[in-house]
Amino acid sequence: MSGDNYPIPIVFVAYLPEAEKGGQVNLLRLLRGLDRTRFSPTLTVPREDTLSEAALALDVPVYVADVQRCDWWNPAQYFRGRRGIKVLRAVLQSVKPAIVYVDAQDHVAPARAAIGELDIRLIWHAQTSFRTRFDSKNLSQADVVVSCSDSVASRFEGMVSTAKQIRIPNAVDCEQFRPDSGDKLREDLGADFNTQSVLFVGEFSHHKGLADLIEAFSEVSQSVQSAQLWVAGRGTPAQEAQLKRRVEALGLTEQVQWLGYRKDIPQLLNAADLFAFPSHIEGMSLALLEAMAAGAAIVASDIPANTEVIADGTGLLVPVSDTSALSAAIVSVLSSPDKRANMGQMARIHAESNFAINHFISAFDSLFAEQSTD
Repeated sequence: MSGDNYPIPIVFVAYLPEAEKGGQVNLLRLLRGLDRTRFSPTLTVPREDTLSEAALALDVPVYVADVQRCDWWNPAQYFRGRRGIKVLRAVLQSVKPAIVYVDAQDHVAPARAAIGELDIRLIWHAQTSFRTRFDSKNLSQADVVVSCSDSVASRFEGMVSTAKQIRIPNAVDCEQFRPDSGDKLREDLGADFNTQSVLFVGEFSHHKGLADLIEAFSEVSQSVQSAQLWVAGRGTPAQEAQLKRRVEALGLTEQVQWLGYRKDIPQLLNAADLFAFPSHIEGMSLALLEAMAAGAAIVASDIPANTEVIADGTGLLVPVSDTSALSAAIVSVLSSPDKRANMGQMARIHAESNFAINHFISAFDSLFAEQSTD
């Protein structure tokens, strides 16, 4: 394999078809940011959706390959997996890439099976902190494992690995997410001059900590009468119903706004007085980086991934699932406009210095160049 002949072909295998999910956001950034004089990307998706639309708009060829693990105890998934591997193999034989990039642990083994004897390097971009029973095998099948944080890298501690392991932090588009006036959106959301708004952005799954935030907000509302909780995101119907029942039971129906899925997150961050991030586990949250780049005042859980991102003065960290500590931190920030402003300014500077998207693209550019010439 040689990188002397440019552009170098790379096949990107997407785990999800939506462009808005965390791992796919990073993948799309790579497709958008890579130097096309040096690299020629091709994308495979499990089905056509917003990610394939975005890639085609970037003139990236797209193939549908429903890549799955071939688990023998699940016949339906096994045969779907075999079909996906066959399609991916055909794509590799046609494109003749130097590198295959996968963004999910479930795609490492199928991608290796599709590569077979072909002279192709396999890069796994690991973006979650929790261990799985497939980790050891994946470490033996990937040529390179890229962890988005030390927290993610720690999941592989003590495991035998033949893969090269490196760390490339997640990034944020500091032009898209930047401090700006949020007055118009505040008005649209019914917030007046006295309203103190707390924003949550994310899914409604348990590990995101929204249930903790709701409990904490019950205490916040007693100390800050004008407080509102804005919830931007979505979950399953059962998750949403359970959370709304709890809000009603706590008497918070008038103080909590369910905003649903939003595409105007930069504007929401500018409109809110505080961004709350009570997650129980993360790899390195894009939502947290976006809040910092927007210059938001932040209160977050002290999980390892968050402590890697939030430096002194750029936000407040509280023990995970400690609703009393979460409430107290939120009240302290809402009660001090100067503290909010200083935290936001320092968060913005920190994001620009350490998590700007050009650093992310440059690191992958170097990695792809290195792996194509090994």
